[in-house]
Amino acid sequence: MSFLQTLVTTLSQTVQQLERQLKQHNTSIDDLSLYTAQPSHLDEDKYLPPPEIFTLFEKLRVDARALETAVTPTRHKLALIALSQTKASALEAAVQLGVADEIAGTSNGEIVLTDLAQRLGVNANKLGRILRILESDFIFCETAPGVFANTRHSLGLLEKAGGKRMLSFLARDTAEANLGVYANLTDPDAKDSFASTASPFSKAIAKGPTAFTDWLALPQSAGMLERVAGVTWLNQFTRPALLNDYPWPQTSLVDVGCGPADTALDLLALHPGLRVTALDLPPVVATAAASLAPDLAGRIAFVAHDYFGPDAMPGRGDAFFARGVLRDYGDDDAARLLAGVREAMVASGPACRLLVNEVLTGPAIEKVWRMRSFIVMIECVVDEEWKGRGVA
Repeated sequence: MSFLQTLVTTLSQTVQQLERQLKQHNTSIDDLSLYTAQPSHLDEDKYLPPPEIFTLFEKLRVDARALETAVTPTRHKLALIALSQTKASALEAAVQLGVADEIAGTSNGEIVLTDLAQRLGVNANKLGRILRILESDFIFCETAPGVFANTRHSLGLLEKAGGKRMLSFLARDTAEANLGVYANLTDPDAKDSFASTASPFSKAIAKGPTAFTDWLALPQSAGMLERVAGVTWLNQFTRPALLNDYPWPQTSLVDVGCGPADTALDLLALHPGLRVTALDLPPVVATAAASLAPDLAGRIAFVAHDYFGPDAMPGRGDAFFARGVLRDYGDDDAARLLAGVREAMVASGPACRLLVNEVLTGPAIEKVWRMRSFIVMIECVVDEEWKGRGVA
């Protein structure tokens, strides 16, 4: 059997396994589509497929990618990778212009390109290029020459979908930081360092030895801080499992490194008796507190705290929670952070627990995880100390 036949056979067998699992779990994916502007239940924030189905989804994605790569000439493949940032720029342009919302606002769900360009105040020819680049990934659809409609995936660009800020950060800010990757590999002062202050981000954007988190605290970074706050949208990838797979305490929780506090806010909604103390750097908690709904004001307290400052960690609770925090630091700093958490936990009482939410991979899924992981991509340009870095 040829390699191509093996891939196709593997894909067919995986689809058959998936169909059996779907039937066994009494669920369906009949609402999947590429060209219609209808969301699938797979896109819902709170949808959590059973582990068996999730694993088969991942296997299908990886095998389909292998099939596509196998039949793509090498020069074409490499050129597509080199040009991938063009897709990101096209996506960011569509997000900022509000293309999806303009199309959704029409009476029949379609719009002529020249009319769309006139509404947005841009050149129709240039806008058409942007939309056709995105259409190659099934984001928007040209239903007739010069006529465009939304698709299932372009619905994610709607203002109400909430992804505008984070998509802009991923497409704009990380693109600029990407320019520093080669220099980071070859610079004598940085090539053997995993310090955040020596990352490609520090070289390309901060223009000096400044860590990403410290940069966000500077006045000139206000725009980037606002975009980073959009991480709540990105966090929804793993939110259903996080909220439902652990018996959360019903009384008090300390969120260490809360960020925009989106996890804490979801937990408060699920558990009416819960109280949260949310800790992070001053500009981060200020941004999170500014968008807090009035009905939650009495249930969550935002407290500015520097893990590495002289002050003891504030907050007492039944549990301390750290999501995506430890991987941000090197081993020594992570140990210092945990020592501060331990001190606060001891003061909270003997029943206090530490809950750590991180991505852990074993050899069996390491390759698949690396093919799919946003963490690996961000680690390359923003925060060298992230624990996903691996060792050769």
